[in-house]
Amino acid sequence: MSNPARRLLDIYTTWGNSYSPNKQVLESRGLSGNDPAAIATQMDAFRLLIAIEHAMDYLAQKNPSIDEYRAHFPEWVKMAIHAPGNWTSGSDFETGFPTAHLSHLSTFAILLDFDQPALQPEPEAKLRDLVQGVIDLLLVDESLTPHLREYIYKLANELRIALDDESIAGTFDFPRAAERLWVGLYAAAGQSKAMRSKWRNIATGIFRDAGAAALGSLPSIGITVAQISAAAG
Repeated sequence: MSNPARRLLDIYTTWGNSYSPNKQVLESRGLSGNDPAAIATQMDAFRLLIAIEHAMDYLAQKNPSIDEYRAHFPEWVKMAIHAPGNWTSGSDFETGFPTAHLSHLSTFAILLDFDQPALQPEPEAKLRDLVQGVIDLLLVDESLTPHLREYIYKLANELRIALDDESIAGTFDFPRAAERLWVGLYAAAGQSKAMRSKWRNIATGIFRDAGAAALGSLPSIGITVAQISAAAG
């Protein structure tokens, strides 16, 4: 399972490395021009904070010392929204991401490497419904090639098995598996003769309905037809 604290730490480190006193924070984060990738990264930070809070609730049942990390959580939130800084002014790494708070996020990431909840309840239920929808659609769309049908079924079944088996779910990389399935579903949308829109809709639903906080963000908008065909073939 992907580690939300480590992913958030990577985002904060990337942002911090781009900060400069002579460069607006909006520009440093790529938000001054409404870049889709930069906006997606900003949204990822919010979703990861939700996942981290959920992980704290989970760990608190076993480890009373989790309160130390709860004390730093508001600071991690402030980092995401650059508070109390000015978005139109410059900044530096230490001002935007103080070492004391960032080091606790790093330590919390190590803690989650050993124990974390598999998925939040609501995204898990939605993901189960989506996986079943993929399998149901495979049964009725006879225009797909046998190889593509087998590929998509294998990916959907991997997700279903991980959801059913707690011992697997604890180590299963749901974001990566969902991304591979996303690519496969768009390949089906390109190949299907009568159900193209249904395949496209269910592909969108992986991240919209199943819960991006659990699955990460959409793959790059720049995925090409060649990449999709290669993944499916």
